[in-house]
Formats: sequence, C-alpha cells, structure tokens
Amino acid sequence: DNHNFFLEQNGHLWLSGNSFYRKEFVKLTKPMEIVQMPKSKGGMRRQFIPAVLEDNPSIDKDEYEGKVMSIGNAAMARMMLEGDWDAVAGGMFDDVWDPKVHMIEPFQIPSTWYVDRAFDWGSAAPFSVGWYAESDGSEIELADGTKYTYPQGTLFRIYEWYGWNGEENEGSGLTGYEIGQGIKDIEETQWVFEKVRRVKPGPADTQIWNVNPKYDSAYNSIAQEINAGYYGNDSYKIFDIFTPSDKSQGSNIRGWDLVRTHLKNSLNYPKVDRKCIFFFNTCVHVARTLPIIMRDENRVEEIAKGQEDHIVDEIKYRLAHTKQPTRKIHTRIW
Repeated sequence: DNHNFFLEQNGHLWLSGNSFYRKEFVKLTKPMEIVQMPKSKGGMRRQFIPAVLEDNPSIDKDEYEGKVMSIGNAAMARMMLEGDWDAVAGGMFDDVWDPKVHMIEPFQIPSTWYVDRAFDWGSAAPFSVGWYAESDGSEIELADGTKYTYPQGTLFRIYEWYGWNGEENEGSGLTGYEIGQGIKDIEETQWVFEKVRRVKPGPADTQIWNVNPKYDSAYNSIAQEINAGYYGNDSYKIFDIFTPSDKSQGSNIRGWDLVRTHLKNSLNYPKVDRKCIFFFNTCVHVARTLPIIMRDENRVEEIAKGQEDHIVDEIKYRLAHTKQPTRKIHTRIW
C-alpha cells in the first residue's frame, strides 16, 4: 500500500516495521542503486525502487485517494499516497518537515555571516557536531547561480560530523581529544568554511564539563580534552570551543517548540518572514534521523526516550542558544 518496492536478490525479504525498511532500504543508498550487503546484514543484494500512485494505471486513483484520506491521519496518508518514508504517525516533527524545502544545495557562506558550532556528546552512543551559519541579510549566490537574500537571523546547518560506527545509535568510541582534532581538521579543510573568518563557540551538552571527583585535580573534563585536541596543545585546554547549553527548568519543552517553530516557518519559503532553519543536503544524518523522532506518549510536548536523538538534541541546543556578539574593548592611553 505504500507504493514502494523492495528487492532483496538471492533470498527472501523478512517482515518488519516501517522504520526497518526506511533505514535498511530507503535511506541505504540512492534509489534504483543495487547494494551488496555484508555477511552481518545477510550477504544479499538490496535495491529500493520508488513508485507513487500515478505509476499504477490499474486502480481508480480518486477512489483510492478517498479511501486513504478517510483514515484521518495525514502522516499515514502521505506514506500511502506519496511513498513518503519521512512521514511518521505520531512523530514529533513529521507535520512540519519537508525535505524538498528544508534540505538545500550548499552555497558559499559570506565572510560577514555569524558561524558557530554545537555539540551533543556521546562515546558508546553517537556524538553530533553541527556547524551553523546565520544570515546577516547580505546577498548570497545559490548553487544554481541565482542571487538571493535571506533575512537577517535565518539559520543554516551547513556541515555535520556524526560520530557513529555505521549502526543505528551506536557510537564511534572516539575520545574527547580525538573529537577536538577532528573538529579542527574539518574547519581547516572543508570548502564550506573557506570564507568564514572564525567559527565561534556554540552550545554543547553540559555533561562535557563534569569532572570526576574520584580523580585528582589533574583530571581533565571532556570539554578540556576537546579543547586540547582542537588546539593541539594541552596548555590551551581552558579555552572552550563550546559553551554550556541551556539546561534550566523547562528548557526541553521550550527547545522542542523552537525546533518545531523554525521548521514550520521554513515551509513558507520563498516567503521567509519569520525565524527559519534550513539544512545543507550534505547533512545526511539530519534527513535520516529527524523526521522519525517520536513523541512521548505520556508527555506529547517531549520526545520519547531511547531514540537516536543526538542530532535533534544538538539542533535544539543551537536554536535555544543566544549567540555571543564580538565585543570591542575601549582603552585609553594616558
């Protein structure tokens, strides 16, 4: 009924839920591309063939649409009519997410834009580093060569580093020092930062500043290890490349509302008149994880626990963050 076909050659396809097919087929690779799976995944070949209602001439389109719409669930209807695997009944963001709008082609970031980074810590679980650029209202050139001016305050997630081992919700095991080194390397080598004058400290999970009291005063927090790795020098460990995120009472609910609001405002594009967020389409893990984040059944304003929520946490930190302006210090010579 969802009008998508899956082929697993040289074997049979076992039954599972929507999230399994989305992860193991739809988001595995490009549509129509055949992938040879490793032995740990069955050792067979997989292929995703997208199809929509118009591709089936043997059914009455109007009659079928009427039956589907009668279920009264917009997300489920999108799944069945459009083969939209980002539509999730009961999802936290499914009604405000549209990859055709939110995922955009990368463009050169002007040197005058404010750029910072945000971070959600993980070792056994994935960590997530996201880089953000905020428009100051200056004109930019889009990927197709056209000129456009995004209003001041429009936010873009321009790059990501997702620390996983390739398996859902499993971390890479990198140390704080190694993460710091990786962040520095990305900022020095990736073309998207070419004109960026400086990447400023943005919000991070506050647990990285925790110091284990069982150790002596020489023990470094995760934040200090990240700083040392970033600068390549232990003496610079006190110079934070992140700032603590808002973890005050009610911050979670306020944060999720900000994420929803920014996503919804973006749907009005090209009329951008409220605070919006867009994502460069190189941020593949946003497209993979954000649309399927589920609400908590008992507290609908919260997300359910135990999900692969590291990226949405990092996005929430950034949207709730008050950026730090550069201050001029006035001096006087006597």
